[in-house]
Amino acid sequence: MSATARLRAATTTFGVVVVVVACIALAATTLALAATPAGAAGPHNQFLAVQVGYDGQFNIGAYPAADGSQTTGSWDLSYRWGNSPWSSFSTVRVDGSAYRCDTSLTVVKVPTDVDATSNVTQWKTTTGILVTQRLSLVTNSATGRQDVAQIEYTVKNTGTAAHSVGLRLMIDTEINYNDHALFRVPGVGALTTQQEFTGAAVPRGIYVFDTPSDTTHIAFVADGFAGPAPNRIVFGRWPSISSSTWDYVVDPTLIIGDSAYVMYWDPTTLGAGQSRTYISSYGLGASSFDLRPPLALGVYGPSQLGVVNGAYSPNPFDVSAWVSDVGTVPASNVQAKIVLPAGLELVSGSPTQTLGALAVNQEKQASWSVRALPNGSASTLSYEVTVWGDNTDPKTVTRTLAVPAVVPTVTLNLSGLTGGALKLGKSVTAKGTVKPTSLAGSKVKLTVQTKRGTKWVKLTSTARTISASAAYIWGYKPARKGAYRIQATIAKTAAHTAAASPWCTFNVN
Repeated sequence: MSATARLRAATTTFGVVVVVVACIALAATTLALAATPAGAAGPHNQFLAVQVGYDGQFNIGAYPAADGSQTTGSWDLSYRWGNSPWSSFSTVRVDGSAYRCDTSLTVVKVPTDVDATSNVTQWKTTTGILVTQRLSLVTNSATGRQDVAQIEYTVKNTGTAAHSVGLRLMIDTEINYNDHALFRVPGVGALTTQQEFTGAAVPRGIYVFDTPSDTTHIAFVADGFAGPAPNRIVFGRWPSISSSTWDYVVDPTLIIGDSAYVMYWDPTTLGAGQSRTYISSYGLGASSFDLRPPLALGVYGPSQLGVVNGAYSPNPFDVSAWVSDVGTVPASNVQAKIVLPAGLELVSGSPTQTLGALAVNQEKQASWSVRALPNGSASTLSYEVTVWGDNTDPKTVTRTLAVPAVVPTVTLNLSGLTGGALKLGKSVTAKGTVKPTSLAGSKVKLTVQTKRGTKWVKLTSTARTISASAAYIWGYKPARKGAYRIQATIAKTAAHTAAASPWCTFNVN
């Protein structure tokens, strides 16, 4: 809904006087916007643009021109990219009081483009909480391209007293200039009325659509990257949500309509000098689909996985299938089945799910949580989803997933030394960690060498089991004085490549 339409919607009962007032207000707003200083250009590439206003507010659009502006084929992901951003905002809550970053805090750093794909803004509260907003374009697991905006907030306590600090992020969603953008939640389905999810029920990702049949204009929201996952997420009506700065009570009977989503990270104690970072993302989505009657099928899931700290990310991940009856008669006893190749496994549940009867134009969803197993070499895996009913033929859609090689990391530290030396008769403790954590239960090999002349000669080796916390430990007592070194290694397997820690040296006196 445009600014004019939103003003017009409020003038249902007051007649001509209110219309005139609304028009005057709109004219004043237009003049104020015209006089407002421009913000930074904002992060942009050929796939996505984040437009940042002078006050740090932002909106997001797809397929911009080279300078990040609208061009033929562009469309928006949040209201109303191409125009100055104003309808999405973030709030920091400090010691029980909520402050909009764009209007209630002191600007420390105006919106500044760090480079073509990153922008930073900073604000500060009167109590010394520094809020840093960083907007960056990063690689999207759904598409494998740099077409997702990573939305990152770091709160730092620059004062001497502890404070309770939390964050709220509200995005006014709009897809392809349709302000009634639709939400689809894996495991739940399409949302028509306001809903909220809390705790472990907060979805890892959410799809945002223009219309159910539009397979081109799709966005994807994700959370819980390097920082803490949000404690709550709300899907609701922008006019209602935007009137609050923090607390919002969901009415599950209220039709969403003009849509928005809100992520909450509940306040927790932030000590003097401490900082905390909250990260989510909003960018382009992708699907594989077959919309031919009678059953239309779209399959949604990442097209590639990343590797973070030696483990796949996201992992596990959601695969969702949306099935709708686009034929002329109801479909009965509709089933959906996923077939996974070697290298992928279901986290839980059955590969086949029963959706039941589908009326004409009705839509239902099947979802699976899938885990990728560690692989020592990069590969592309294909999985299939098939749907059928008692009175329809089977239909299969295939989706591919690029899986990189997993390279373990091994750390090693020595304790019991004084100034890098050990007294003869004493033991040195070798301990460290191994990533990914999926290697728990396997073996790490520790090798000891001593220096004879100019050469290092092997003395002994031992194997130690990696604990559930991905740690290992071993005590070694040298028999002679001299120079020693210890290394930890993981052997190559079908699931991962070999890895080794640096050599750790010490002297025995």
